[in-house]
Amino acid sequence: MSPAASDTTPPGYRIDAVERALQLLDLVAEAPGLGVAELARRAGLTKSRTFRLLGTLQHGRYLSAGPGGYRLGPQAFVLGVAAVQDSALVRCAQWHMQALHAQLGVTVVLRVRERLESVCIARADREQELALSRLVGNRRPLFSGASGKVLLAYAPDEIRERFIAQQAALQGRDAAWWERETRAELQRVQQQELAISQGERAHGRLAIAVPVRDASGAVVASLSLSTDGASVAPDVLAQWSGQLQRSSRHLSSDLGF
Repeated sequence: MSPAASDTTPPGYRIDAVERALQLLDLVAEAPGLGVAELARRAGLTKSRTFRLLGTLQHGRYLSAGPGGYRLGPQAFVLGVAAVQDSALVRCAQWHMQALHAQLGVTVVLRVRERLESVCIARADREQELALSRLVGNRRPLFSGASGKVLLAYAPDEIRERFIAQQAALQGRDAAWWERETRAELQRVQQQELAISQGERAHGRLAIAVPVRDASGAVVASLSLSTDGASVAPDVLAQWSGQLQRSSRHLSSDLGF
């Protein structure tokens, strides 16, 4: 797992212990319930150093420990709430997302790209009380699902090429075919400003995603809806796609585009 510090921060300005503590915090967010030994293995640290760092995070209430392993503590929740409330993107998106959910009765999600992953930062569905908890650690590789395809299609060239190269290397004899199909699909997403996936993240689950732009015109997020695809007729799918694109245009306009 990559350190939490920015890739562009000069090494002399980074503190190793802080980076490692944040790395452990990220690991717990992504996989709650892990113990010291597994966290140490995933972080590439000794068990004794891992235990001390975890103890520091626990003292600050960023983590809690119990028989089921380590989990995020109340202070991490406070930070999550503050981050969501401080995000102009989330503030602008909330009304549009809630309106889409009310109109269509589907789950609406806002995701952003972080390095080679997509991260959920807002959600509107029937379980609003669980929405914030689902934000913590909810990460996926790029190109996973409709949202991931949108974020990868509009990622900077170097990010897109790095991801494609890494994934192609895992395909073995199918590498050339996989790369060709992936590039063709990303090109379709760019041309249509729309991605549709079915059954990629969950069996029978349909997802539609569109890009969201900021004042500079750059794609800063994906706005998506998802539901049980078995009950969606082609004309309904077309209608939903149009509504999602209109909502995205309004949201982009709110952001200055």
